[in-house]
Amino acid sequence: MLLEMNNVYSIILPNERAKTYKLYTVVISIINAIGFGFVILNNYGGIIIRYSALVPLGLLTGSFVLYFFFKKNRPYLFNELLVNIFISGICWIFIGIYHNGILSLVFSVFGFLALKTKKIVFTENRIEFPSFPKKIFLWAELENVLLKDRILTLDFKNNKLLQFTLTDHSIEVGNEEMFNKFVEQQLQQHTTNQ
Repeated sequence: MLLEMNNVYSIILPNERAKTYKLYTVVISIINAIGFGFVILNNYGGIIIRYSALVPLGLLTGSFVLYFFFKKNRPYLFNELLVNIFISGICWIFIGIYHNGILSLVFSVFGFLALKTKKIVFTENRIEFPSFPKKIFLWAELENVLLKDRILTLDFKNNKLLQFTLTDHSIEVGNEEMFNKFVEQQLQQHTTNQ
């Protein structure tokens, strides 16, 4: 989606790996649920540990079932899976199985970062690229930037090329033309200022 506000353009980039991350998240939640079931069924630790394993088992199972039954109507339910994996990590640490806890915590944090909306922002001074950590490109570093037929191309002076196919159907030709004029002005302005 191309949004323009006060000479600031934002383009939401498609997250091509989102399906893969979601598959991994579902698999990790199933593995965690099986692990907590194993703790409960095999009398691992004392009674407090077994009862404390019921909480994440219930949370994981419930959010897993809700996600699959309502995933088209409520896509935010996927975030609940990540939150429950985070809670599972804390419970694993409480139980004393630290490696499972640390892995669950790390996976959930990286899952939130990976599934965050990726938005590239074009301002009069720079381009903010959605990476971790955020990258800043100056207009002077670029040879050309072009948005045409839903393909965004950033051509750098050091021969680096970034290209994205935008899937949002809300981009209109007029918006592409306005964006390309803005980019051309910035490239000319920052090339002459060197």
